[in-house]
Amino acid sequence: MDAATVKASSTLGRVCGWEAPRTTCFVMYDDAVTCGGDSDCVWSYSARTCGNKVGYTSIESGLFAGSLIMGALVGSMSGGYLTKWLDYRKSFLLIGVISVTGAVLTHVATGVFQYWLLFVARIVAGFAVGWMPITAPHYTDRFSPKSLQKTLGTFFQVFVAFGTFVAAIFGICLGNTIAYDADHSANVMGRMQGFVSFTTLMSVLVMLLPLVTKDGHCLTSGYGWVDSEEGIPAATKAKAKKYPLSSMIKPALVGATMGCTMQLTGISANMNFAPTIMENLGLDALVGNVIVMAWYSAAAFFAIPLSKRFSMRTLFLSCTLVGSLCCVFLSGIPVYPGVTKVKLAKEVIAIIGIAMFIAAFDMGIASCFYVLSVDVFPESFRPIGSSITTGVMFAMNLVISICYPIATEGMSGGPSGDQDKGQAIAFIFFGCVGLVTFVIEYFYLFPWEDKDDFALGQLEDTQAEMQ
Repeated sequence: MDAATVKASSTLGRVCGWEAPRTTCFVMYDDAVTCGGDSDCVWSYSARTCGNKVGYTSIESGLFAGSLIMGALVGSMSGGYLTKWLDYRKSFLLIGVISVTGAVLTHVATGVFQYWLLFVARIVAGFAVGWMPITAPHYTDRFSPKSLQKTLGTFFQVFVAFGTFVAAIFGICLGNTIAYDADHSANVMGRMQGFVSFTTLMSVLVMLLPLVTKDGHCLTSGYGWVDSEEGIPAATKAKAKKYPLSSMIKPALVGATMGCTMQLTGISANMNFAPTIMENLGLDALVGNVIVMAWYSAAAFFAIPLSKRFSMRTLFLSCTLVGSLCCVFLSGIPVYPGVTKVKLAKEVIAIIGIAMFIAAFDMGIASCFYVLSVDVFPESFRPIGSSITTGVMFAMNLVISICYPIATEGMSGGPSGDQDKGQAIAFIFFGCVGLVTFVIEYFYLFPWEDKDDFALGQLEDTQAEMQ
């Protein structure tokens, strides 16, 4: 802040307030109407107090959250072409280099406390974030034993969720080790450098992936890994039949619908709203965030045994239906002001709905998405098809990241309005979108049927030529 603090006399006694012309909001106003009339102030419905605006505005927060997704959108849309051109090892290396570049820029931006440099750093890092979900699932599909393809494919989301939980642990360590009442500097920016260092380390590890992976887009027949159960060389998959572009419109639209399911069912809203509810229930915000992320991570691990028992399509559809119903009937309607009279009951119902949605998202929606984004296309179209599917997902994520905080604030009547109103409307919208995508996917979402038959046919042709 650029204002000095002074001792001020008020009905509250001697308090620490802002020097003129700044307003000390909690001293001046004691109701939502007068508080909302001052542009420097914002009313808190949970604390029932008027406070000075701190931190980013809803627009700045939306842009900050969306910056990573902007880069991810570009990375995902170009990732299929780049992976096909560079093959796997060079792709992993370049993803690592871009990630490290983004991490270095983040260190610099954090050191100088520059918002717009951090904005650019997140765009750079986002390119790698968008490219990796194309290359990694495609690599897993190409080289995994057929009997383990789907299970190993769920690992991508499992460890995305686990990484989110680790970040939450770092966050609570950062926040709870600061002595706020101490006379000396807490060196918050120095602490943030340590927080960012974990991302830098992971980026360096990605650069080392070429040492333990291999190329596969250009394999010739008879070279490469052989499935011990099926006896089919991985090379035969590289000789896949080519299809006219017109026949790919339907699977591309199905992939786009899957991308909408991933983001427009409200995972970002659920993850953002849950810590606020936990805080309203009496928990520290950071503690509430860790609890939510712990459940997010734990639920993802259940996808591993479930993938062995159910098909990816069954898991994806059933969890889409469950998650959508939770948004409407648990996190949406009961939260709307005036529907649930008892505040505690409203918050308990909402947190149950959020917990159930997160479980459905991790166990079936996200964990199956990266597998199905490959499976719904024939081999020859998979790099481009998965780019389209993942690109739509990141595009919807970008829309939600930027528009969600702005829209919920606007639907609530501004920053001093009851934010539960905007949240409830948003969750009802997400649930309805999820139900629509469920119906579409129920009739049209199927893995590409002839890819295994074609691989067998190629193997037989190769064997005949050798004889």
